[in-house]
Amino acid sequence: MDKNQTKILSVTEYDALKAKADNFDKIVSSLSTKNANIKTEDITAETIVSALNTEKETENNSEELQTQLDAANQRAQTAEKRVTELEAEVEELSKVPTGGASTVKRDADTSEESNIVQFAEKHKGNTAAIMEELRKEGYK
Repeated sequence: MDKNQTKILSVTEYDALKAKADNFDKIVSSLSTKNANIKTEDITAETIVSALNTEKETENNSEELQTQLDAANQRAQTAEKRVTELEAEVEELSKVPTGGASTVKRDADTSEESNIVQFAEKHKGNTAAIMEELRKEGYK
């Protein structure tokens, strides 16, 4: 058959081709009205397929990002809960008295009290002097 030879279609074949062309025209018209940057001549079957694939990839990425966002939100909630717990602990610990000057009894046989803590504070860093004072006071 020669290239220039006319081919004849049946009415059924013509109607099917016409329906396909009309459907494609509807798609092209819809895309060109939604996006002014796209010219009708630039829309091909390949650009439509590419757009659909890109949309699917974007949807998959959105799902993955949502999963990551949910996990991050969960970690943030856990961290906030822990901060609240720690703040409560700090508040509770700040209520505990810090004890003033401590007194220690020397031997069981005497009721005299000495304030070795004050001596230790005065001689901070001089362990030998503190140990000597303890021996003098009767501590073993």
